[in-house]
Amino acid sequence: MNRWSVRLRMLLSEYFVVLVVALLALALVGAYLAYPPHVDPGTEVETVEDARWSSTGQYSHQATVQRDTEVFEAGTVLRNRGSYFERVTPVLNGSFFYRYEATDGGDLQANTTLLLVLRSVGDEGEQVYWRLAEPVGSTSATSLSPGDTVRASFSTNVSAMTDRLSAVDEQLGGTPGTKELVLQSQVNLSGTRNGEVVDRQRVYEMRVDSQGNVYSVENAGPQTDSGVLTSEKIVTASYGPLRSVGGPLLALLSLLGCLALAVGRYRGAFAVTDADRTWLDYTESRREFEEWITAGRLPEEMLSAPRVPVDSLSGLVDVAIDSNRRVLEDRDRGLCGVFVDEVLYVYEIPTAVRTVDRTDPLAAASATDGPSRVVAGDDAETTATERHDGDDVDRDADADGQEGATAEQSGTDDEDATGSA
Repeated sequence: MNRWSVRLRMLLSEYFVVLVVALLALALVGAYLAYPPHVDPGTEVETVEDARWSSTGQYSHQATVQRDTEVFEAGTVLRNRGSYFERVTPVLNGSFFYRYEATDGGDLQANTTLLLVLRSVGDEGEQVYWRLAEPVGSTSATSLSPGDTVRASFSTNVSAMTDRLSAVDEQLGGTPGTKELVLQSQVNLSGTRNGEVVDRQRVYEMRVDSQGNVYSVENAGPQTDSGVLTSEKIVTASYGPLRSVGGPLLALLSLLGCLALAVGRYRGAFAVTDADRTWLDYTESRREFEEWITAGRLPEEMLSAPRVPVDSLSGLVDVAIDSNRRVLEDRDRGLCGVFVDEVLYVYEIPTAVRTVDRTDPLAAASATDGPSRVVAGDDAETTATERHDGDDVDRDADADGQEGATAEQSGTDDEDATGSA
């Protein structure tokens, strides 16, 4: 018998109904999770990507050196620089390029107009105080396929336009905004792209910023816009592994658990007898007070002394603690005793414990595991109590007397045994 097996049987017996109800509830939860993916998955709306498109505008620019310098010779072309020199390269030339991509094909007409815009805007760019625009180039493409490019060229004298920008602002009495020189490309698109009708305008801007003797070019690109064409389709609903696998597994394991409990209950596997409970109570007490208990054999002279019955093992241990002695556990006689002042305080080991000891040696070993000193055998040295540091002289004398009586009794037993032989 094992104390853990007894505890488990007590738990299963006491909470049998609760466990069955809990397992049935889990089985229902598992069935609820498993029903949609395996029986009636239903449908759901899925967004599907049909096609993609992109539109890209980009500027290239250059300026030709108009007179010799120690750094640049006249006629040198400076290309796609971040900045140019107003005095030697006042004219900015360049081109604007537009192209588009469409995964499902297209045919567009693209009319491109390039404007040179002078304006004064607020700090956030939302407020426009004044604006002046004039065309500087244009081009058209009647049938533009995905990947084709349309090009429009321009040329402007930045130095002159900067002076004009300041002059217009002065004519208006000055404005609090930022004065800007912008090259703006307006692309008007019409036709079809990815099977859909297109009719719209796209605007791309490159800003020219004058800083005295130097002007810089900003936001030349590429500038790209893109989009996705989607559609909605009704498809069979899909479920993750939590429902498709976890649901059936939970239901199956719960039902198997219910079946195991029912079979065990029917066969009496969870039955706990009074003897089992008595054995467990004694074993638990034995383990709790094992540091005060020694397994051995009670000498005959102790058994002949006056006895005081004790109702429990814990009560007997209290006597041992109060008298600074140990409890002697005699499994053979079914007694636990403490010898104090010629009186034997005794607790009778329950019959259920002694019965288990005879039929199950492992159970007896598990009940007495831990530090102990065995006193047994005809020729073994025996003692009623284990001496402790600090015992008084009278207790030592009592123990010596008990040892002598034990040895005498042993000799008598040997003579009787010889005579009978």
